[in-house]
Amino acid sequence: MSGVEAFDMQWDNKCRLAIDSNTEYSDILKRFSSHLLTDLTRTSTTAYVRIISRFLLFTNKSLEDLDIDDYSLFMNQFKLKTPQYQIQIYQALKRFSTYLRKKRISPIDMMADTKSPNRNEERITTKQKREHGYLTEDEIKSCIYNASHGVSRINTWNIRNEAIVRLFLTTGIRVSAMYKLDIHDLTLYETDGVLEGGSIVVYEKGSKSYQCDFNANVAQALKAWLIDRDKKLKGFTGADTEALFISKVRHRMTQQALDDLIRNVAIKQDGTHLSPHKLRASYGTFLYNQTNDIYLVQQALHHTNPKTSEKYIRGVQDDTKKRIKSVISY
Repeated sequence: MSGVEAFDMQWDNKCRLAIDSNTEYSDILKRFSSHLLTDLTRTSTTAYVRIISRFLLFTNKSLEDLDIDDYSLFMNQFKLKTPQYQIQIYQALKRFSTYLRKKRISPIDMMADTKSPNRNEERITTKQKREHGYLTEDEIKSCIYNASHGVSRINTWNIRNEAIVRLFLTTGIRVSAMYKLDIHDLTLYETDGVLEGGSIVVYEKGSKSYQCDFNANVAQALKAWLIDRDKKLKGFTGADTEALFISKVRHRMTQQALDDLIRNVAIKQDGTHLSPHKLRASYGTFLYNQTNDIYLVQQALHHTNPKTSEKYIRGVQDDTKKRIKSVISY
């Protein structure tokens, strides 16, 4: 099974579990999820379905009896949560209310006059969190060292770990994209026996994909991993031979396993353990600090809007790829 297929199946199962666990409202949740999938990713659809399932259990009413106060009371429960989470709750409820109105289950859109939580507050909170949520150059080197030498007595997977860390740091891809990588998505460029770099096919949100180049250091780490990977797969039956990165049971590494790996090796000087997304932030920050080019960062992170890329900044296509590849040298 390909990485994209495995990812889709994983989130389809999570969404189905959220629907089936709420037997009283499973029919409307199933129809609502199908509606959401027409323009949302599977991850967003699952998040919204989980929220609406909680909302319906909270009200304990029939769909026809839902009123404005039900929506308001449910939202009020999350006033102490982060602005980002409050906005997600609002967006899920807004989508559901609009859906019920379109299907003539509800006489009006109950969320029509409800204002979204303060996005300025979200931006301030996000900026404050991100101000310290990235690695300095010295911390990046320490992160690579931790991955290649191990932070525990178990060092048999350090070759794989170094390859993963270097790939995260020099491409800025999301953990979901790392999870989806298959062996055939990787290409190494070699001239006269000398590795010059390589590329991966990255599958992002939805069905979007693009090619991402990396330098010779990453290529060396990946080549070493491919050799070690073949040794680790030898003699195993039922192993996932398509996955680029495999676990100790020879299955595709889960997103949680990738997250745990990064948190174990990406440690700031104050002892804070960082997530894979913070490596993406570190990538964007370092790239901008070296180039002062927000549009280069936008293209590197594949954001549709440079305003999104600006959140990652602290402290002609072929030309863009060459500039990105040449700047990062870890």
